[in-house]
Amino acid sequence: MLEDIVKKLNKDRAKSVTPLQKELAAIDKELASIENQRKRFFKLFEAGNVDDDLFVDRLTELKVQHEQLARRNAEAERQLADSTSDPVPLQQVRKALTKFQRLLAESPPETQKTLPQTVVKQIHVKDGRKVEGIEIELAPTVHKHFLNSPLPPKRRRGLLLFASKSPPPGTA
Repeated sequence: MLEDIVKKLNKDRAKSVTPLQKELAAIDKELASIENQRKRFFKLFEAGNVDDDLFVDRLTELKVQHEQLARRNAEAERQLADSTSDPVPLQQVRKALTKFQRLLAESPPETQKTLPQTVVKQIHVKDGRKVEGIEIELAPTVHKHFLNSPLPPKRRRGLLLFASKSPPPGTA
């Protein structure tokens, strides 16, 4: 079962790459179009075919559009970098779960209650009581304890550990 979960996780991460690549291509095309419009407008202004007020208004509009697209482009590139990172190794997951299970078994009852709360970020429940997925989030110190290595910065956000289908938008 664990092997299936890790395979699905890695497959879902790989699937998310194509839409981001398409979005980045569309953003790049739009940014190039805005730059061409800006250049044409400058030429019209220099030739005296556009008055000052219209020139300033249009350049401001183009600048705002460019800034919005540039922000979205940076966000999409960050998401793409996160999505294209190395697959989650099955052995690493097994090792972490074994250490967690050992720690849980050796802990007093009050710690056994709080220990899962330190790593479980969110549990997705569907229709009634069926668990659809469990999202975990490892703090850098927790990651280091269980895996004997620091957590890479781009992997510090939530990780969907178990899912019966795709995670809700923005959770994986």
